[in-house]
Amino acid sequence: MNYFINPQDIPHIINTDAYFIDLRDQYQFDDLHIKNFVNIPYEKFSSYLPSLSKNKPIYLMCQSGHIAKKLALELNNQNYQAYYIDGGFQAFISIPPSMYY
Repeated sequence: MNYFINPQDIPHIINTDAYFIDLRDQYQFDDLHIKNFVNIPYEKFSSYLPSLSKNKPIYLMCQSGHIAKKLALELNNQNYQAYYIDGGFQAFISIPPSMYY
């Protein structure tokens, strides 16, 4: 099963009932991020995991996509509905500028 989401699909899912988590460092998130994503740096993610429902999709993004991919696979093995943004934040050149904050 594929657990990745193409960056071009974000505008179509961004307003759905899901968790949108940016795993990058706080300074990267503060500099620029995608609307509706919340910042939970990867190093702190495990402390937030108990508050996440297994019945709600989790979309993960990091800078390049590698960390989010690894984490999505781990979460799916724990019966979460986790997906990663293919290519990470670097792949967002193609999305509309209005999606950035």
